[in-house]
Amino acid sequence: MRKNLAVLAALLMTAGVAAVSGAATAGGPLVVHASGGLSSAELQLLDSKIQHIVIIDKENHSFDNLFGRFPGAAGATTGRTSTGKVIPLGHTPDHLLLDVDHSGAAALRAVDNGHMDRFNQLSGAIQDGKDLAMSQYTQADIPGYWAYAHAFTLDDHFFSSVVGPSFPNHLVTVAGTAFNVTDNPVNTSFNAWGCDSGPYAEVRTQDPSTGKVRFVKPCFNATTLPDLLDQASVPWKYFAPSQYASGYIWSALDAINHIRNGPEWASNVVNTSQFATDAQAGTLPAVSWLVTNTANSDHPPNSICVGESWTEQQIDAVMNGPDWSNTVIILTWDDFGGFYDHMAPPTVNGTLLGPRVPTIIISPYSRAGVVDHTEYSFDSVLRFIEQRFNLPPLNTEDGAANSILNGLNLSQTPLAPVVIPPQQCPAGDYHIASQLYGKVSKVVNRHDLNQIILKSTTKGGAQELLFGSPTIKVNTPQGSMLPLGDVLPGDFMVANAIASPDLAGDYQTKLVMDQSTQTEVNSPAKVLHVWRNAGRVQVRLGGPAGALFGVPLPQLLPAGGGGGGQIRSYAIADVRKGDTVAITGIANTRVHRFLEVKRFRVRG
Repeated sequence: MRKNLAVLAALLMTAGVAAVSGAATAGGPLVVHASGGLSSAELQLLDSKIQHIVIIDKENHSFDNLFGRFPGAAGATTGRTSTGKVIPLGHTPDHLLLDVDHSGAAALRAVDNGHMDRFNQLSGAIQDGKDLAMSQYTQADIPGYWAYAHAFTLDDHFFSSVVGPSFPNHLVTVAGTAFNVTDNPVNTSFNAWGCDSGPYAEVRTQDPSTGKVRFVKPCFNATTLPDLLDQASVPWKYFAPSQYASGYIWSALDAINHIRNGPEWASNVVNTSQFATDAQAGTLPAVSWLVTNTANSDHPPNSICVGESWTEQQIDAVMNGPDWSNTVIILTWDDFGGFYDHMAPPTVNGTLLGPRVPTIIISPYSRAGVVDHTEYSFDSVLRFIEQRFNLPPLNTEDGAANSILNGLNLSQTPLAPVVIPPQQCPAGDYHIASQLYGKVSKVVNRHDLNQIILKSTTKGGAQELLFGSPTIKVNTPQGSMLPLGDVLPGDFMVANAIASPDLAGDYQTKLVMDQSTQTEVNSPAKVLHVWRNAGRVQVRLGGPAGALFGVPLPQLLPAGGGGGGQIRSYAIADVRKGDTVAITGIANTRVHRFLEVKRFRVRG
């Protein structure tokens, strides 16, 4: 199936690849100046041709990583490293072992004041001995994305709006501002980055005029594009994973207080799965945002085959639906993901933009086979929506941005759909977890945050953070389930985990085994000492040469045995040095301590 898609892209390529830069020439698209002003005739034409706008926001790839080899594009197949050496860009595998650091600090490090030469120094760049930060895909790897780029309009000067990762760039797509945020939130509830990310959540901000850094709650209030659409009675929806589900971190309106805690959260923020249904039924609103879960997001280490296939299904739903004839789809990626790009980001209004990200304008009115060299950012998408619905700019950034309308020709014969059949991805693409093991250095066990930090022997001794849901359970070698509170620093831990989508070196897992803990220990033991005031005893477990274990006991033991085998309730005061006992409970074999006691019986 992927081979067939590559053939399709090659056929589309035979028509030649054109290019456009800045204002359009005669017979081309509408001429749009930086101010974004349109004449009444242009507005009327735009209104008659475009009724639906869809923003599909995928995750974490630079332009050179996906389209560096694309003919006619400003791409690169070599890159400069921190040593000054120019090397060929390697081949990016379908899925990686872990994420590459793409934090705000990592982005600034990689860009290196425009030298674009320190990607190889990012955390997670080297995987299995290969520099995957300095790598790229081929057409055969992502034939569907290349087919769209050949058939419609590919933007090769589209920059992320913030020198940083997902959270601030997703904020720009709805609010036209990142609220001075430079990074992803930390100390959050599981899979949440916004107003409901827990009492300890905070995010780094930096005042651009003073350089002052503050950490604030990731919950903001300002006029957003959805608010402008509401004022103009233009319907909109944000399609995103449900609360705390995988991918919920990219539900950007969770960080807008008056929407997250207002009535539109229930009416206008809907599940991702609803998008294809609405598209096929012709019930999409005028403006739609679409984000998905981590498995389908293209976010490393997840499979790009799986992510591309999901994207194609969503676009196919639009193309097969009744609204294709008047729709513009903006397929974009939110940040560079740690992958190399050779083009230095520009400075706009005193603010440095982030590295380039791939963007394809998919519409019957896209300029077929054109590579558009116009400088864009996420503000350009907002400017286009504001133009279409005659809305005022949110701020100076989107007001001055080049509109992606430059990539359309509203006077042309509409293009036919390019419907791509579902791809058959290898079974291994759906099972990408890594096995981590090592000693526990710290356990965080709160109602809103559960973490195990390993001193991992799997990853060269690096600290690895394992996230768990609020109801995380830990396995024992015997197969029983333990609460997280029974894990102790120093325990030897094994986990089946997937690299986190927000911080390099972090992992998400639901399968954790504490090999230092055993359950249902039930064997004869001899009482060596009784601390009645402390409510515990010391026993020798397993015969004369057995190990010494500490055993916590309640003051009133639920069941016991006295002389003659009679069963009766008794108190800890009745336990004597030298008693033979049988214990059932949870024991940590490393520290020789029972953590919980389910039954304690004195044998008569």
